This record gives sequence, structure tokens and C-alpha cells, in this order.
Amino acid sequence: MKSKFYLSFGMMCIFIPTILMGQGMIISSGTYMNQSGGTMTLLGNWTNDGTFTPTVGTVTFAGTSQSVSGASLQSFNNLTIASASILTVLAQIDVTVNGTLTNSTGNTGLVLKSTAAGSGSLIHNTAGVGATIERY
Repeated sequence: MKSKFYLSFGMMCIFIPTILMGQGMIISSGTYMNQSGGTMTLLGNWTNDGTFTPTVGTVTFAGTSQSVSGASLQSFNNLTIASASILTVLAQIDVTVNGTLTNSTGNTGLVLKSTAAGSGSLIHNTAGVGATIERY
């Protein structure tokens, strides 16, 4: 059975162990979440309209086709794209990886999108990470 993890207004969640999120992560507006260690593995999309603070730990995208979206800046400590997975950064979404970015799928595993309204962006400091840029 797949699970969906929702956080509602005023809640805070601290992740320490390894957690598998079957359908993805939705952080609602007004919600604060702190990842203080461990690995959070997502098989679905990441939507952050609240506040996610990645002090330590890793978020791993391990689904077939996933996306990062939301109103807030999407910031991760370590971000991993598992083998055979595809992570899409949607247009007008800004993603920052403060630690290590790992793309185990290669150029097709990380896709940055753009539309007439703007482009997705990715800021990281890991050398040699393959990606595909889909320019509008």
C-alpha cells in the first residue's frame, strides 16, 4: 500500500530515520518541516508551499517520473536521483542543493523545464552532474 504524507498548518516534522514516501511529499502553506538527518526516499512528486529546512540528510527521488514544484524556494541538503528515475524541475521553480547532488541516471535523469513565463533553475556545487535543459 502506498502512503501519501500531508503536513497541515502549524505542524513541524523532524526526520531522523530512513523514510519511504510512496506517493510523494506535499508541504502545505504555513507548515514548517525540518529534516535533521537520515534519508527521505520519494516515489512521487515534491510540492513545497511551506518551509522545508534541510539541516542535514538526503532526499532521494526514486520514482519513474517525478517533479519539484511549489511556491517556495526548494532547498535540499543532499539530493539523489536514483537509477532509472527522472526528476523534472518545473518552469519558474528554483532548486538549491547545499551538499551533494547525485544523478545516477545520467543526462535524462534530471530535466530543467522552461516556458514563456520563465525557466526552472538549479544551483549546486557538485561537478559532473548530467542534465537535460528543455528550452521554451
